[in-house]
Amino acid sequence: MVKVIVRKRVKKRKPIKLKRNMTYVLKKRPIVINYIPPKLERPKEEPKKDKPSQWQFPPNFEWANRDKKKTVKWEGLPFPYVESDIKPTEKLFKKQDLRSVSMKYPLIPSQPKRGEEIYAYAHIHWNEASNELIYQIVEPEISEYDKQVLNVLKDYIREKIDIDFAAIKKFEARNYIFKKIDDAIDYFKLDLPESMIKIFRYYVYRDFLGFDMVEPLLQDENIEDISCDGTNIPFYIVHRDSRFGSIKTNVVFDSAEELDSFVMKLAQKCGRDLSVAHPLLDGILPDNSRVQATLATDIARRGSNFTIRRFSKEPFTPSKQILSHTCDINIMAYLWFAMENGRSILISGGTGSGKTSFLNSISMLAKPEEKIVSIEDTGELQLPHPNWIPEVARSALTLGGRGSVTLFDLLRESLRQRPDRIIVGEVRGKEAFVLFQAMATGHPGLATIHAESIDTLIDRLITEPINLPSTLLEILDVIIFISRVKIGDRIFRRITAIEEIVGMDYKTKRPLINNFAKWDPKSDEFKIVDKSTVLKNIVDRTGINESDMEADILNKMKFLKWLTKNQISNYKQMGTYFAQYNADNAKFLEHIGEVDERKIPPKEREKRSKHRNGHYGKKHK
Repeated sequence: MVKVIVRKRVKKRKPIKLKRNMTYVLKKRPIVINYIPPKLERPKEEPKKDKPSQWQFPPNFEWANRDKKKTVKWEGLPFPYVESDIKPTEKLFKKQDLRSVSMKYPLIPSQPKRGEEIYAYAHIHWNEASNELIYQIVEPEISEYDKQVLNVLKDYIREKIDIDFAAIKKFEARNYIFKKIDDAIDYFKLDLPESMIKIFRYYVYRDFLGFDMVEPLLQDENIEDISCDGTNIPFYIVHRDSRFGSIKTNVVFDSAEELDSFVMKLAQKCGRDLSVAHPLLDGILPDNSRVQATLATDIARRGSNFTIRRFSKEPFTPSKQILSHTCDINIMAYLWFAMENGRSILISGGTGSGKTSFLNSISMLAKPEEKIVSIEDTGELQLPHPNWIPEVARSALTLGGRGSVTLFDLLRESLRQRPDRIIVGEVRGKEAFVLFQAMATGHPGLATIHAESIDTLIDRLITEPINLPSTLLEILDVIIFISRVKIGDRIFRRITAIEEIVGMDYKTKRPLINNFAKWDPKSDEFKIVDKSTVLKNIVDRTGINESDMEADILNKMKFLKWLTKNQISNYKQMGTYFAQYNADNAKFLEHIGEVDERKIPPKEREKRSKHRNGHYGKKHK
C-alpha cells in the first residue's frame, strides 16, 4: 500500500512595517445614492410549452385548489308566506296628544264589584305646572288629628301581634288585623264613624301586611318597573302602555329613616339579611317580583334606593305576541314547526326587550305530552303543560356561600330526568356549556341571552365568563333577535331578525349564518329574506314531503289566525286548544270552519305553492 501526501504551497509574504509618528487616512470611494441604473431591454422569448406530465393532482386535492377562493353554498326551502289580515291592537289606537290624557282606574280593589268602595286608584294626567305626565295615587284623605290617632292604633296593634303572618293564609291575616283594630278602638274608647273605621282598616292593613305607601303601585298590573332613587325624590314607574313609558309619580319618602326602614322591610319580605357591612340586596318578593336595593351607606350617595321589577300575572301567549305585533303569523308558525321537529332556539336581546315574555310564548307551542324542565333565577315562566317541572336557583343561605343551588347545578341534574325539552331562563355563565352539551346529545333547548347583534352574541358565547368552545355553536339551529324600538313617539317590542346556523367555518371559528327573516322599520312589517335551511334539514332528516311540510305550516297558520281573531289570550284556555289541535288537527280545523291543506287535491296544492313561491321571490328576496 502506497501513501500519497498532498502539500499545498503557501505564498510567503513579508510583514508590513509601520513607521512611527505617522498618520494614515483610509479613503473609500463615494457612494452615489440617486443613481438609477438603466433598464436593460431583453429580447422577448417565446414561452416554452411544458410537456404534459404523466401524473397530475386530482381536481379536489387541497394543494391543487389552494389558490382558488372557496365559496360556501347552502340549500334551503322557500317558506310558504301568507299575507295576514290581522290588524295589531296597537295600530287601532289613534295618535293622542299627551296633554289631553286623563286616565283613571282602580287599584285597591283592582276589580271592584258593584257598590264596593275603592280605597286607592290611579290617575294619569298632564301636569301643567311641571309640564309633564304624572302618575298620581289617590287614597282616602285624613286630617292631622286622624293621623295621630292612626299612629296610636298602630303602636297598640304592634304590641299585641303574636303570630307570624307568613305562616297563615291571606284572608286569615286580614281578619286577624281587623279584629285587632276593633280591639284597639274599644281599648281607647274612640267614637268613630263607620266610614273612618274602614279608612283606618285600610291604612293598617296596607302598612302591616302590605308595603306601606308603595302597596298601590304593586297592585297595578300595568306597571313594569318601580324605582326609588333616594330621599325626597319622587318614584318613577315604567307603564306597559307604549304611549306613556317612564312616568313620575306623587309617591315620595320624606325622611331617610322612613326610606331605610322600608328597604329593611323589603329585605325581610325577600328572606334576606341587609346591614351596613352587606348593604346590597338582590331578592324576590312573595308575588314573584324581583328586587334590587341598596342601603344608605357610603356607596349610596343620595340615600337608600331600590328597583322593583314586576312580572305580569297573565303570561304572554302566541296570540298576544301577534296582536301586539311583536311578530306575525308567519314567524310564529315557522317557530312552531321548528320546535315541533326538535330544533334548538336562542332568544337574544337587550335588557327589557321582552326576551322572557317571548320565551314563555313559544314554549307553549311544545306538545302537551312532552316532558319539559325549566330552570330560572326567578320563576317567571308559566306553562299549561301538565308534564312540566319548573325549577328555580337559590342563593347562599349563609355568608360563607353554603347552601346555594346555581343554574349550573340544576341544569346538570336535569339531564338525569330524561326531559324532552330544556328551557333556561337566561344563559350567562358556565351553565351554557351544559346546555349546549345537552342539545348535542339530543335534548332540544330554549334559552335567552343578552346580546344585540349576531357578532356580539358570538363574542359573548366564546369569551369569558361563558367561554364556550366555538365548535359547539353549530349545534344551535335558530337565533331570534328582539329589541325595544321607537316608532314615532312610542316604544314597541319587535323581532328584528331571525338567523339560522348553517354550519361552521373552522378557519375563522365563526358559524355560517343564513338571514331568514327581518323586520323592516320603514313599513313596520316582517319580511322573509331568504330560503330556510332549517326547513331543508327537517325535510332531509324526517323524510317528509315538501308539499306536506307546506300543508302542515299553513294549517298552523290557520289555527293561530283563529286564536288571534277570537282574542284567546288566557294561557290555560290556549293550552286546552293546543291539546285539541295536536290530537286531531283536521277535525279541529273543520270545527272552526277551515279546510285542512292536506285534503286539497295535489294539483291545486301545487298551483297554490307556485303562486306563493313566485310572490315570495318577487317581494321578499
